Amino acid sequence: MQKSPAAPGQSAFQRISAIALDMWRQEGYRAFYKGITPRVLRVAPGQAIVFAVYERVSKVIEQLQGSGDVGYSE
Repeated sequence: MQKSPAAPGQSAFQRISAIALDMWRQEGYRAFYKGITPRVLRVAPGQAIVFAVYERVSKVIEQLQGSGDVGYSE
């Protein structure tokens, strides 16, 4: 794929739109998903860890709040 020159006075949105349209014409919708598999394989384990830690911490906080409410009234 060749790089098309930027037109003078063209906004960033217009430039991005032109590039996206050019990608669509030359390679189809699959061009927008190139590289998604390696990205998901890299990001997914980290997000799974974050989710697991969040769940564990929220359960611990709930247990602490449950045990601290005895004898107090609001």
